[in-house]
Amino acid sequence: MKLRRILEDIGLHLSFKKTKITNINTSKTLFLGTYISRSKVRSFSKVPSTSYMKRNPKRLRFEAPLRRVRAKLTEAAFIKHNKSYPKFIWMSMTHRQILDRYMATLRGILNYYSFVHNYGTLAATTE
Repeated sequence: MKLRRILEDIGLHLSFKKTKITNINTSKTLFLGTYISRSKVRSFSKVPSTSYMKRNPKRLRFEAPLRRVRAKLTEAAFIKHNKSYPKFIWMSMTHRQILDRYMATLRGILNYYSFVHNYGTLAATTE
């Protein structure tokens, strides 16, 4: 409630339906279609001109929600029974046009999630 008053003072509105306050160190949160969490691995680096090691902060981790992407592809009839499914509405098109449509969809997904840590898994599951 205190945060809500502060935001209203500067002319902003806090939506309780869309707002989630979470501890990023213990759980992941979905933001703009991407899971954001904190890495579980801690790294160390040597401090220059000393024999000391410095503990680096845990880095942010971004992941594509694979189940959600698969559900959207199923909803759009690209997948049926966990296998790729033909778009019969495109039957009147040439082979090249059909491939262009499929590849445009694939490129769109892979470009949107180009920065995630599980990109290889995403690329393998969407092919």
